[in-house]
Amino acid sequence: MADICKCRAVGCKMKEFCYRYTALSSERNQVWFAKTPIESNGDCNEYWEMKCPSCGQFNGIHKLSCATNKITIKL
Repeated sequence: MADICKCRAVGCKMKEFCYRYTALSSERNQVWFAKTPIESNGDCNEYWEMKCPSCGQFNGIHKLSCATNKITIKL
């Protein structure tokens, strides 16, 4: 069980990379957000980024070959 407040991610575009959505939950004792914490602009204050399933990188850093078509360039 994930000892966190989980999210059902209704209407969330970032749910596949958010730990609050993807973590395993307990059948009985899991705490859930009453409402998906998405702001009107689409951002989420409770977003908890995890490892990218496509390229295996952490914290929003992606490889050039990542299937998400997102790359990060640090200058």
